[in-house]
Order: sequence, then C-alpha cells, then structure tokens
Amino acid sequence: MKVSLLVILGFICSLLLASAVYAGSADEKITFPNDENGDVLRELQKKNVDFSVPHKIQFFAVFRTQKMADIVAKEYLKDNFPNEKIGVIETRPAQNGGMELELVVKMLLTHENITGFENRLAERVSKQDGYLDGWGVLVKPSVLTHHSSGTG
Repeated sequence: MKVSLLVILGFICSLLLASAVYAGSADEKITFPNDENGDVLRELQKKNVDFSVPHKIQFFAVFRTQKMADIVAKEYLKDNFPNEKIGVIETRPAQNGGMELELVVKMLLTHENITGFENRLAERVSKQDGYLDGWGVLVKPSVLTHHSSGTG
C-alpha cells in the first residue's frame, strides 16, 4: 500500500511540475478553444503577452438601472474567492444608456479563468435583466485589448 501511494504521489508531482514548466515557458504556444474567448487569447498570444503571470482583467455588464447594477456589485463585494482577486467594482452610465458595471479581477489569463468568471457573472447579471458587454486586459501601458460579447 505504501508503494502504490508513493507512485500516485510521484505521478501527481510530475504532473504539477510539467504544468508549471509549460505555463512558464514563453516560447511554448498554448492552444485555445475555437470560440470568442479563444480568438481573443490567440490575439494576445500573438502580442507576446505573458500567460504565466496574473493580469488585471476587466469584465463589463450593462443594466437598465443603477439599482440593478448595484445589486450585482454588492454580491461581488460579499464574495471571497481565493483565485479571483477583485480590485475594482465600479458602476457608471453606459455609453448606450443604462448603467455599466465594471469588475477588475487579477487572475491568470487562461481560457478556463475567463470563461468561468464570465459564466458566473452572466448568471448574476441575467437575474437583474442585464447583459455581459465583454472583457478586456491591459497588455501594455497604452494598449487595451477589449473583447465585446456583442450581446445586448
């Protein structure tokens, strides 16, 4: 029994080491799913964005009223997810009317992280009759890559 446990632990350690080496290598190309988020991540990869370090990622949602936006904002103020460091929660008038909610989350720039956060945000936003309006990430001091979901 001790031998099989050591073999399993060794296998897990080798997997963790392999994933850490892969994530940290700037020369290796990561493969992303063929969807909107994958397309944006491939564009960021072409710009040589470092995927091995956390980035501040902006998520946007739009609501008809300030009250609706505030309800979702307050839900995020109460959350405490260890992998999602929310640094900014802000509401402001949206360009096309209504109120925009911006959440800035510091996390690793992965398809899984982006899509997972978007899905959880979409669930909360839909309960207040709002819609997602994309996400963006600052990749250089003056260049913002923004993905608009096109819904709404």
